[in-house]
Amino acid sequence: MNSFPSIAGTITAINSLAKEGGSQGLCSFLLELQTSQGAASLVLTPNTYVHENESLKPGDTITAFYDPNAPVPLIYPPRYTALVIAETEKGSQAVLDVFDHTLTSSDGTLRLTPDRDTDILTPNGQKIRQIPGGNLLLVIFSATTRSIPALTVPEDIVVFCTEA
Repeated sequence: MNSFPSIAGTITAINSLAKEGGSQGLCSFLLELQTSQGAASLVLTPNTYVHENESLKPGDTITAFYDPNAPVPLIYPPRYTALVIAETEKGSQAVLDVFDHTLTSSDGTLRLTPDRDTDILTPNGQKIRQIPGGNLLLVIFSATTRSIPALTVPEDIVVFCTEA
């Protein structure tokens, strides 16, 4: 099972979480989303990784990943704190998961077959020239095979390296 659940939808509004009369929360935002299941909210903090540093705006279609063990207030619409956000244009998908040395996802449903056009980067944009297996990866892709596991040539791979 994917260790980081996702929520996908279209941004309908972006509001600052700044407290009145103070700067606390000045860099945090509340994104309102319309998903296929209804409305949802995402908290975007300074620690949220936004793929390619995209400036998000209403109308953008995104996929956001959150920590399933983090506390979530019991309100409607549900409000999640986003760890990673990727803009997903029509036909593209995003996955955040740990991929093994064969570049197979932790649930065994997706295998990556990067080619020379695949950008493999760290979160700060540095190019990586080796196979990033055994790490947490954000993968952006469009087409897959219908095999098990599904094979895909990713457009982008972002490697969230862990210190040994």
